[in-house]
Amino acid sequence: MWGELVLGGFTLLIAPVIFLMGQSNNIWISHTCFTLFKTLYLLLTAICTFQILSRRCYALVFGVNKFVATVLQSVLTATVINTKPLKLTITSQFLIYASYFAAISLLFTVRGVCTVLRMKSPCGGNQAETASDRPEGSRP
Repeated sequence: MWGELVLGGFTLLIAPVIFLMGQSNNIWISHTCFTLFKTLYLLLTAICTFQILSRRCYALVFGVNKFVATVLQSVLTATVINTKPLKLTITSQFLIYASYFAAISLLFTVRGVCTVLRMKSPCGGNQAETASDRPEGSRP
């Protein structure tokens, strides 16, 4: 139930780390930010794997998720790194990647809040369905 909110939180932590890495001129700050980014990214991977395994749809979901992630990463990299049409500086490339992680964080957080609200709210329609499924002589 809380998985998407956790993913949103960790992704939200990644965005400022990438932004700081792009803005810093100090190699030690950049290296520390990269180490923190990699740690958080691997944590995200572990959480996503747990989310998928807990839903019992293994191979197809892993394959589709990996394919979509690879396509998105390739398109983003080809767009941002290709310097001829956009003429982006290194700093602006880091800003684009930080914005990407911030947008993904927003998506995870909105989806997580919707999931939590749906789980916490009383399901009025579902209670009527369960009452009609009972045998005639039983009481609620």
